Amino acid sequence: MSSRRTSGEPMNLLLNFYVCVGLCAVGSAFIVLLPTIGQTLSVVWTLIFAEQAFAKMRGNRPACEQDDHSIETQLSHS
Repeated sequence: MSSRRTSGEPMNLLLNFYVCVGLCAVGSAFIVLLPTIGQTLSVVWTLIFAEQAFAKMRGNRPACEQDDHSIETQLSHS
């Protein structure tokens, strides 16, 4: 008996490939990326507040504070 390929078989192979890649992507997002994002945000939050506390102890202005130059430019153009 000869096996005949149907016209839908290449599409099934492509679909199976995309399903496997998609499952790997979702798995890596929940297993690897989600905990990493939480750790990164907590480290950034800790660094910002530690820098602010250190600057207040030394009597300096924290480096994360930025000047608002939009008020000066609006007044100078008026």
